[in-house]
Amino acid sequence: KTKENSWKSGLSGKSTGDDRICSFFEFGGERVYMSKQEQQIVKSKSNAMDKPSLILLGFKSMNAIPMTHRISRSYIGYPNDSAVHGSKIAFAHLHAAMLRKNVLAIGELWVRSTATS
Repeated sequence: KTKENSWKSGLSGKSTGDDRICSFFEFGGERVYMSKQEQQIVKSKSNAMDKPSLILLGFKSMNAIPMTHRISRSYIGYPNDSAVHGSKIAFAHLHAAMLRKNVLAIGELWVRSTATS
């Protein structure tokens, strides 16, 4: 048995096609619209789809996240220049900027490829 979604206009009550549905993501206080095809491209290009990885989602002020939310199992990220050329210098600059701006990096860590978010 297959499940189908249908969308109705809030104004007319009539069914509307998938081509009239827009998806967006909030980024920098603005809406960034993406088609379903663009979403699939982003997902397919994501390095988290097939191997363990760390995805950097953004930054928050050190004061924005209570200490009780930061106390759990800790992981230390470090560069591996032999696997990713330039990662050592990139990491050093990122770390220096985070200290200067007093921010934490927020990310999603995939320890193994079978893990779920």
